[in-house]
Amino acid sequence: MDYSKKILKKLGLKKKNDRVYYSNSIYCEFSLKDIFILKKLSSKNTKIIRICLHKNDNQKIQEMIIMHKIPQIIGPLKQKKESISYHVLNGELQIDIFKRNKIINFKLKKNNSLRIPCNVFRQIISKKHNTVFLEIANGPFKD
Repeated sequence: MDYSKKILKKLGLKKKNDRVYYSNSIYCEFSLKDIFILKKLSSKNTKIIRICLHKNDNQKIQEMIIMHKIPQIIGPLKQKKESISYHVLNGELQIDIFKRNKIINFKLKKNNSLRIPCNVFRQIISKKHNTVFLEIANGPFKD
């Protein structure tokens, strides 16, 4: 068994693709150290790592630990869901909400959280390298 398969087995993860992993267990325990170990396994071209704590895209609660390896902008995006929350574990996030002719900015540092409606246009901006956050939304997931 190669090194990356051993690490994934130890972390209880299965690889979906270069940036998405799913938990193999109903008990999911991860530390920042584990996320940084996973980062070392990822290719240099991978900018985002996502660990899905839910079993599949049809579950009613979608929980993901996400790492932005480099600062980046995601969106604007909008989903037909009730709400979404962001919980910053490392680094900094800025969430911009686009409402009519104005933009509402939320700046989240380590240990800060934000819950917002999902059905508004928003943009997620990571401000620092290795920004790690927990994103929770109601499912099912539709890309």
